[in-house]
Amino acid sequence: DGGQTPYQLSAIQAILLLLGLLFTRRRSTEWWLWVAILGVCGVLLSPLSAPLWANVSALAVIQFPWRLLSIMGLAVAIVGAGTATAFPAGAARAIGTGLLVAFVVITQTPRPGETPFLTAADDINLTLAAVNRFEQAEPAYGAGYDDEFLPRWADLAALQSPVPPLPEIAASVRAASAMAPGAGVSVTSEGDAPLALTLSQFYFPGWQVALDGSPPQAAQPDATTGLLSVAVPAGEHTAAFGRTATVPAQAGTILAILGLALLVLVLFFSARRALPMAAAALLAAGLVWIIGAQPAPAQARQASVEFPVAAAPGLDLAGIDAAVTRGQLTIRPRWFVRANQPDLLVEWRLTDAAGNTISALRSAPRFGTWSTATWRPGALM
Repeated sequence: DGGQTPYQLSAIQAILLLLGLLFTRRRSTEWWLWVAILGVCGVLLSPLSAPLWANVSALAVIQFPWRLLSIMGLAVAIVGAGTATAFPAGAARAIGTGLLVAFVVITQTPRPGETPFLTAADDINLTLAAVNRFEQAEPAYGAGYDDEFLPRWADLAALQSPVPPLPEIAASVRAASAMAPGAGVSVTSEGDAPLALTLSQFYFPGWQVALDGSPPQAAQPDATTGLLSVAVPAGEHTAAFGRTATVPAQAGTILAILGLALLVLVLFFSARRALPMAAAALLAAGLVWIIGAQPAPAQARQASVEFPVAAAPGLDLAGIDAAVTRGQLTIRPRWFVRANQPDLLVEWRLTDAAGNTISALRSAPRFGTWSTATWRPGALM
């Protein structure tokens, strides 16, 4: 942690845990299970487990042992809540529980003197320029999916470094895609030489490409960057990219369904009264999933421009996806890089039929946090 104090249980959590261990009146099997979870997490967080972390490669997926504190904190809360059972009467238990919750909330409330980093200064104007300056100054610039969840075949150095001088590509590309992430993209290219086309999408198993309507074939990652790539022959061709469910994903779905079915059967045979509750919970979860999986369809908008459009030397606007959802216009441009680019700025203007400016935006085109200077010729961004 760079010399900093690692995350740890607070003194309040330790007091709450001690009270729960001492004063819980009824120690059921579930109670002992959470005590065991506490013990396992405590051992894994201690220096005693260092050889285990060093020799079991599967534990590397956790990255940091202190992430087990989330599980340990839940166990502390459950065990500590048993303190309220020390009171004999129901009214006393209710009062004791309220005092216990109030004690935790009051002691854990952030105070400006102790947490100055949580207090915003009054003279800060939160603009795009200020956010950009902050991100440039911070070592975790743009930390997110592009760093933490990079696939193994992606080369971070090749992605974030300026591209070395490469020959210009003599080809034109038009692109049309669905607004939904992962829904796929259709690309039409025309040129006198073969084209190694890469998309601003990391390759993952399940991506397929169909060339000129042929049966879909498994796509491949670009050898340099790890992005989705396809070799397009010379001439005019259309490549349709799409993603399908892999065998492990389908197997995981089947196992999840079987697990839920097994849980319902266990509840049915072990406690008949729990069946209506389980059915209601499953029904509620299903309704939430159905509602969440059926968003209001976006109204597609067709651009009245013939693509591609030259946006800068060696950079074409290959297509635009536009959709209106709940009164909000979303525009997703796609750029085809024919030659090396500097760090560019793009200005967008939204005008009405009379030509009056309704909204304007000036920003730098990026893929993740990487500017146009890192875009390689032959890439569709």
